[in-house]
Amino acid sequence: MIEGIYIANERGFGFAAPDGGLGDLFIPPDRTGGAWHGDRVLVSPMGDPDGRGETGHVVKVLSRGTRELTGRLNRAGKRGWFSPDDRRFPDRINIARHDPKYRDGDKVCIRITSYGDRQPPAGEITAALGRDGTFDAAVESLLFIQGVRREFGKAAVSAARNMPKAVPEDAVKGRADLREALIFTIDGEHAKDLDDAISLEYDEQGRPVLGVHIADVSHYVKADSALDKAAFQRGTSVYFADQVIPMLPQELSNGICSLHGGVDRLCLSVFMTLGADCRTADIEIKESVINSKARMTYDDCNRILDGSADHPIAGTLLKMNGIAKAMSAVRSAKGALDIETVESEIVCGGDGLPVDVVPRGRGDAERLIEAFMLAANEAVANFLFWPEAPCVYRVHEPPNPEKLEALYALALAKGLNVRKSKNVSGASLQAILDAARGQAFARVLNTAMLRGMMKAKYSAENLGHFGLASSCYCHFTSPIRRYPDLMVHRAVKSLLGAAPQGEGFKALCSEAAAQSTARELIADSTERLAEKLYKALYMKRFIGEEFDGVISGAQSYGMFIELPNTVEGLVPVHTLHDDTYEVDELGLCLMGINTKKKYEIGDTVRVTCAAADELTGRIDFELAP
Repeated sequence: MIEGIYIANERGFGFAAPDGGLGDLFIPPDRTGGAWHGDRVLVSPMGDPDGRGETGHVVKVLSRGTRELTGRLNRAGKRGWFSPDDRRFPDRINIARHDPKYRDGDKVCIRITSYGDRQPPAGEITAALGRDGTFDAAVESLLFIQGVRREFGKAAVSAARNMPKAVPEDAVKGRADLREALIFTIDGEHAKDLDDAISLEYDEQGRPVLGVHIADVSHYVKADSALDKAAFQRGTSVYFADQVIPMLPQELSNGICSLHGGVDRLCLSVFMTLGADCRTADIEIKESVINSKARMTYDDCNRILDGSADHPIAGTLLKMNGIAKAMSAVRSAKGALDIETVESEIVCGGDGLPVDVVPRGRGDAERLIEAFMLAANEAVANFLFWPEAPCVYRVHEPPNPEKLEALYALALAKGLNVRKSKNVSGASLQAILDAARGQAFARVLNTAMLRGMMKAKYSAENLGHFGLASSCYCHFTSPIRRYPDLMVHRAVKSLLGAAPQGEGFKALCSEAAAQSTARELIADSTERLAEKLYKALYMKRFIGEEFDGVISGAQSYGMFIELPNTVEGLVPVHTLHDDTYEVDELGLCLMGINTKKKYEIGDTVRVTCAAADELTGRIDFELAP
């Protein structure tokens, strides 16, 4: 007998993926044993009776993998049944109770009450997600499937409503009073959860003292409180298009914790005294109260830095920019990677629907904040590491050289000089990126670099950060929207003696690291999939129009094309009529079997938008004639 996970196919058969990575077993339609997709099962191997490969018979369902499903409600009088969105599940699930508030054609979520062991599959409706076939319902269904919830529990909502609207005077006692200092925030134009503010002064020796002031969320969100449990469960805020699903209720995330201009706010302030090369020579952390003197946007600051605008903070900002550039140079010299990722900005109208999709790059202001936050995070990590205080570290292990083969092959195909080594260094990888800078394929190469990297994660053990060339790093600067930062704040306060933690705090750091890593993966996936829905809806207006794009991926079923505005679509292989095309071993190109014609990643092609489906996020292109 073999244990594994049952993977269903919508045509009735399936496969069992055994534990331990052994080969999958084919499960015929009459041998599924009542298993549903995702169930843990016990399988009896049957050999290869009909030449279709190793076959198995599900003997027993050990545990169910699915408790809830989303899909369409169908009604005929008082009878109702449910059709799942995912066709790998049974196509008809009975709805036991009639509730008139749920209508025929609604997109709903159900909780499974019967898997069809002794009676037909059945479930009960737990939530309505809108009208099936609408864009809003597709977005809400995605969020539900991903486990991302808009609403907070009653206890968290009640606690948030009881939060003060302003900083009470007794909360200021014992804190460094920085309310008269020139401290300001720099964020995106539409941001409301303002975690961080910055300042710059000089000590008696003339050395710059960089201040990074972070919202003291831990003052309001106490360990093991209802708000803390809600934040732990969510792990992070989720952002897509013009929406945010916050980690903390808005009374905190947009209210008492957010560093709005002209109001008092509680902070943890990190003061970094910088040496001649702008390396951190000394660090001091204080509980503080600030009053931000300006709410600056990235666009505001970029205009000041390029000389096209003026502002009372201009002198300080220009000095900060020089320091940030020096910090970045030091980090680069250490071997840190500067991977140029271009994010999508989905511009929405008043109805919440997309009206434009534009690439969002990094100007000097974005790089300035990035450099200062990196410095603060690293300084705090070292502050906790050397006394062996518990911490939730942000770690990034070195890449496996084998995972970089596709990157090396792509770079060589584009004529770049590549030096392979058993011990991969950040400097050697950065050299490849630098050589591609300014080329049409540079964005694709940067993406290939990211895919070859290990995934950064959280850990209670310091494993270093390869990408940043840092021996000790953590996340400290965004406690409004990331749970690990909140844990780091508690660790810092404990070391300062301001809020000592109990003996079990180290174990809590391990638990928080695992949960935060898992929730980050879910948030990343949710944001990526939601973005695809919005982009598909936007591209519907351009069906039939031609665009220039770059081949960003190759698969057996087609090639992906990325447009300059970051929209990506698929050219299905069956639309390439001049030959039969196959993907090469490394997935770098499609090649014609007879003509040997190549469509290679990084090549520029002209395509026509053939189709766009906002309910699935799929966009189809065809090569323009």
